[in-house]
Amino acid sequence: MYFKRFSNRSVAISIVAIVILFMTSGFFNKVAAQNGNVVWTQVVHMNAAQAGSTSNSMGIAILRVTSDMQLTCKILDQKIDAGDMLTNSHIHFGAPGANGSPFIFLAAGIQNLGKNVNIQLTSSQFDELVNGTQPIYINVHSNFYPGGAIRGQIR
Repeated sequence: MYFKRFSNRSVAISIVAIVILFMTSGFFNKVAAQNGNVVWTQVVHMNAAQAGSTSNSMGIAILRVTSDMQLTCKILDQKIDAGDMLTNSHIHFGAPGANGSPFIFLAAGIQNLGKNVNIQLTSSQFDELVNGTQPIYINVHSNFYPGGAIRGQIR
């Protein structure tokens, strides 16, 4: 699906609408149904400029971590370039504009983007997300942009 170019205001309105849709579609209920309490949450805005690509894509990621070390992630992307296909996504170590190594694998293939993905974190992954201070970001890769089509800084 392709979308017309949005102004900043309409992108913000779209993102708010998407978050409300997730709240009513069971995303948060699935997290609450896990064995732990929600201890960390983040909504990440992603775009091509942060990834250093020329893609037209943009998107958001919603992340929730529970005390039983479960990460639930949902990634939405819009305006994918004609003929391109998203391939996977990761959380990487790295400051804005710097590339870093991935430390959490989020989703593989277009079939998992836009869906709730549950990941059992290791204790070091959990500690880095919840208590860490290192800069980290989400990178979404595609066929046209294997180094990253869109990216969003978590911290």
